[in-house]
Amino acid sequence: MSQVGASGSRLPPVILDVRGLPLAAVAAMHHDIRTMADQRLLDKVCLVTGSTQGIGQAIAELFAEHGGKVIVTGRNQARGELVVKTITDAGGTSHFIACDVLDNAQIEALVQGTVDTYGGLDVVVNNAAAVDLAHLPDSDVAGISLERWHEQMQVNLHSVYYINHLAVPYLKLRGGGAIVNVSSVGGHIAWPNSAPYLTTKGAINQMTRSMAVDYMKDNIRVNALCPGWIMTPTEAARVEKEPDLTLEQCERMGIERLGEPREMAYVALFLACDESSYVTGTLMLADGGWTLR
Repeated sequence: MSQVGASGSRLPPVILDVRGLPLAAVAAMHHDIRTMADQRLLDKVCLVTGSTQGIGQAIAELFAEHGGKVIVTGRNQARGELVVKTITDAGGTSHFIACDVLDNAQIEALVQGTVDTYGGLDVVVNNAAAVDLAHLPDSDVAGISLERWHEQMQVNLHSVYYINHLAVPYLKLRGGGAIVNVSSVGGHIAWPNSAPYLTTKGAINQMTRSMAVDYMKDNIRVNALCPGWIMTPTEAARVEKEPDLTLEQCERMGIERLGEPREMAYVALFLACDESSYVTGTLMLADGGWTLR
């Protein structure tokens, strides 16, 4: 359909869609909708523990891409500040708070610092974990020392409890929120010489389900992300030392490759955002089909 301008000149035709709407206007509308959809965590305050590398780093960066105000945390300040720089250079909002989850006082300072920095708390991702005892020899119950057992419980399990313990009241103040506890395929299956690690992941799964029941009434959703074997820097170093390990492990999976941290981040994003508003108490496996074999 052509139009005539004020001077009498013929303007370019206006192309209409099947509803009679100008296609240019429809395209602009779709662009606005896409932009809004891409901001799944717009202005949500997100605390991601263990986010200076690996899965946690990927989650922090993706959450920031989707509009979240992200607290990056871990023991390594240089790495943490680099993650923050990556986020802010891309136009995101992020701040680093150093925290060793072996220290309860530092956990307290982390949660309070998150609230002080951004004025509240909406999303918690408990990703910090020690994975060394998932593979070491003599990590069976008889072989592991009491000191090492307690250390694994503190890092992988107690810190998840304590961060959630401190965070839930702040989520209630916001009228609800989302918690993602990063567990493992090891919370569903077992392998040799990993008793302390597997114990913590099984316990996290049950903590997740218990919290989901307790906080439904408060509009707080609690889910667990259970990754399979993911190519984090820690695992990359392990594969370099044991090159035959990759082939052996991949043969156990339906999708015969290792996962990438970014793939886990997308699962965490789904569990953290309102698109999963009907999902709570779920132990979401992202294991490449490992548990199907």
